[in-house]
Amino acid sequence: MQTEAESGADRPLVNESYFHDGARWERDIYRRLEISRNVWRVVAVAALVCLAIELLTLLSLVPLKSTEVVTLLVDKATGFVEVAKPLEEGGPISQREAVTQANIVRYIRAHETYDPPA
Repeated sequence: MQTEAESGADRPLVNESYFHDGARWERDIYRRLEISRNVWRVVAVAALVCLAIELLTLLSLVPLKSTEVVTLLVDKATGFVEVAKPLEEGGPISQREAVTQANIVRYIRAHETYDPPA
C-alpha cells in the first residue's frame, strides 16, 4: 500500500492560484459590468429629466396657440390683397359700404344662379 506522502495527501485539492484568478475575474469583469450599468442608469435618468423639461415646456406653449379667422380679398388682375373687415352684428356701416355690398351680392346672384328661361 501507499503511504500518505506517496498518495499526494499533503497536496491541496485546489490550485493556489484558483482564488486569486477568481478575485481578478471579479475585479476585471464584474466590476466593469457594474460600472457600465451605473453609467447607463445615470444616462437614463438624465434623459428622463430632459424629457420632463421638454414636456413641461411644450405644455406651457399650448395656451399660446390661437386661431384667428381673417377674410382676404385678392384682386385677380393686379394681385392686390386687402383685409376685409367683418361686419359686426348691429354695428354701424356707411352708406357707400352698404351700396357696395349690395352690388356685390346682386352681381354674384346674377352670375351664379341657374335660370333656364333666360
